[in-house]
Amino acid sequence: VYLQVFDHNRMAHPTAEGLLQVVVLEARNLPPMDFGGSSDPYVVIHFDTLKLKTQMIKKTLVPVWLEEFKIPTTKKAPLQIDVFDHDYSSRDDYMCSVTIPESELFSGKEVTKWYTLT
Repeated sequence: VYLQVFDHNRMAHPTAEGLLQVVVLEARNLPPMDFGGSSDPYVVIHFDTLKLKTQMIKKTLVPVWLEEFKIPTTKKAPLQIDVFDHDYSSRDDYMCSVTIPESELFSGKEVTKWYTLT
């Protein structure tokens, strides 16, 4: 999955609230989960107790979301990215995931890179 992450935290003042900006750009080489060889993927982002979700993209293995999330932060935590396949007649299928460690999220620099989903 291709993500852009920027830490807007004021690390000089660790008790101050900050903002973690996460842009879910795209994914490639997703596994086919539906009859016909495609998937209807969406991303679920977990940060601490917060859970956010992208829109579902129909019938693709190379989705482009371009969705931005601004996550208020009061502490450092890893970012969990899960990809699911939307199913219309049954429970959604888990496809793959990646956990981005705190050290990459709170570096004070913008990071735009491909993360390997497993």
